[in-house]
Amino acid sequence: MPTLSPRWQRYWIMTRFALIALASLGLYGIVVRPVLFKQSVAPYYINLADALLHGRVDLVDPEPDYDLIRFDGKWYVAHQPLPSVVMLPFVLLQGKEHASDIAVSVLISGFSIALCDVVLRLVAPDVNGIKRGALVAFFGFGTPQMYMGGLGTVWFMGQTMATLLMWGFIWAVVCRRAGWAGIALGLVALTRLSIVPGAMVFALGWWWLLPEASRSAWLQQALRFLIPIVLAGGILAGYNGVRFGNIFDNGYDYLNDSESIQQRRLEHGTFSPAFFLENLYVATIKPARSVRLDCLGGATRLDNCGWL
Repeated sequence: MPTLSPRWQRYWIMTRFALIALASLGLYGIVVRPVLFKQSVAPYYINLADALLHGRVDLVDPEPDYDLIRFDGKWYVAHQPLPSVVMLPFVLLQGKEHASDIAVSVLISGFSIALCDVVLRLVAPDVNGIKRGALVAFFGFGTPQMYMGGLGTVWFMGQTMATLLMWGFIWAVVCRRAGWAGIALGLVALTRLSIVPGAMVFALGWWWLLPEASRSAWLQQALRFLIPIVLAGGILAGYNGVRFGNIFDNGYDYLNDSESIQQRRLEHGTFSPAFFLENLYVATIKPARSVRLDCLGGATRLDNCGWL
């Protein structure tokens, strides 16, 4: 792209962002057109949003109830609550029965793809627009982002929203905006808590390795970065306390899932190295379940339509 003044560069970035977002929304909408404005098979974030509007955090007679938490005679959503907060205006305006978590998930995914382009431009400025566009297209249409964005279930909507927030987090880290990075990662914690430890290592390590940064400046950045994350942790602790009477209890021991999974959890706990090799196999070399081209496949290398 020819050299532009800073003002026209901003206009170009915003225009490209809008075009990529609109194109992504359109293509995702076409892919999921038959169910775009319907509810997913596990619309638990819609149910929780409706519960929050009625001043409660438990679900009333949820259907289905698989992978929900059953505690003291009440049903709770196992995942972090921020996606339900995002669903609040849609449930408020359309009602619990008509709000679509699939449509909201597609909306989130479209903006996530556009943000991917913005962040790649920042972290790899020497990559030209065509190559960057190819990388963005691969992210949006050749990775699990595509099928997760079109499903909208409680399992995948949280992941697509966390991905959107992570692009903002990466931007803030590279730009050395420690406070904004902390806010972004705090929101990630309220969406997909398991991402936070690795992201913290990335941010603090990035700032530590900057050649011009002093140790005192690093400590100041680390403090501004950690404050929003601690606040998010406090919100989650309070959320646990309201539901289970214990701020350290996340409720996963009470999950309503299959007997085989319950047995393995009782044997190994919720997080265990015993699961590592199996997860690695599923994520990399597990054979395809069918010979047809399937964007909903299992293994990253063998099933993924982008690789094929």
